[in-house]
Amino acid sequence: MRNRRVSFAAGFTLVELVIVVAIVLFIMAIGYPLLHNLIIRGKLEGAARETAMLLQQARLEAIKRSVPTVIRVDTVGREIISFADVNGATLADPPDGIYNPVAGQPEHGTDYPIRPALKLAKGTDFQAPLAEPVVDGFTTVGSEQVAIFQSDGSVRDDGAIRIADGRGNFLEVRVAPKATARVELRKWNGSAFQAAPGEGGVQWQWY
Repeated sequence: MRNRRVSFAAGFTLVELVIVVAIVLFIMAIGYPLLHNLIIRGKLEGAARETAMLLQQARLEAIKRSVPTVIRVDTVGREIISFADVNGATLADPPDGIYNPVAGQPEHGTDYPIRPALKLAKGTDFQAPLAEPVVDGFTTVGSEQVAIFQSDGSVRDDGAIRIADGRGNFLEVRVAPKATARVELRKWNGSAFQAAPGEGGVQWQWY
């Protein structure tokens, strides 16, 4: 009986391996910056949409509880605070736009948070282009501008909150007009904030 030798095809040659590695590295070099940009863009859009949802939630809470609700931006803590403004410094005082709960009161019997503070994602911050304010408009309470929703669903004064990603992309969440308190997402185009894509053929440009 003859001895049969089984031969196996050789694996990759060194040249073929180098070519494959080079192709993979080339694809990574092209794809990584694109992926990185998409991640940053997603964080900015996500922060703006969460802000919009919080504003809408505050409006609904004002209607549901028949009390004013307040949205306040803490630029130092990089968070947005929301609360129902049931009273002033004491239960006998009218709502004043300041969070001052009275101890010992039952749930919803005094000022109470609508939800935990909304923290901005890493890589985003409260910033505005040029000399524009971070919080544009709304109602002045002390030294701050806060959004105050009223029990009929309106906003006391219209305005906007601006968020940026540090790459030249700025989004604003605008509440207007006062009567309907519509919440809209807009993007800075270099000279003004544009409406959301799809409205009037508007297309957002990203950096």
